[in-house]
Amino acid sequence: MRFLWLTLLWLPVSSGFCQQPTLPDFAEGREGIGEMALFLAQCSRAEREALAFSLRPDEADIEALFLPEFHDKAREYLTGLFKHFHVVVQPLKKGQSEVRIWGATAASLRAYSGEAAFFPGGYKELAPYFQEDVEIFRIKFAEPDRYLGASYDAFAYVNGHWKLFPQVWKALQIE
Repeated sequence: MRFLWLTLLWLPVSSGFCQQPTLPDFAEGREGIGEMALFLAQCSRAEREALAFSLRPDEADIEALFLPEFHDKAREYLTGLFKHFHVVVQPLKKGQSEVRIWGATAASLRAYSGEAAFFPGGYKELAPYFQEDVEIFRIKFAEPDRYLGASYDAFAYVNGHWKLFPQVWKALQIE
């Protein structure tokens, strides 16, 4: 009986019932993050889950975004975060149909000027640890004419793909 049960469990997996959805290839920069935000606002749960896993950064992504002196803290923080939390980017309420996007370079974060002012203050403290040529993005799903909404940061296009470094400024608190 145990053999039959294992065989039945194997059949759906091997016959394609559990295939991952095919995700779009999002462009670099503001255009790409805009495409991703609109996709996330309209996609299926399975597509959103698949994208959540694809957005998890690896060692090479951490190295592409941060200077070497911050690699260990970023790795420790992100490893712990993704070990205990499954970060899924999505509107949290039905009426959150408006998508807002802000982008900031390392220089604008250091000055906390322009769109960088829409990022949590911890990013100003983190700014000296970013590679100079990177740009990070923040998106918010909100109800029309409402300031509050579901916000997610920091998205970065590194190594030819988008990655999410959620609230990575909190890694500064690691001793």
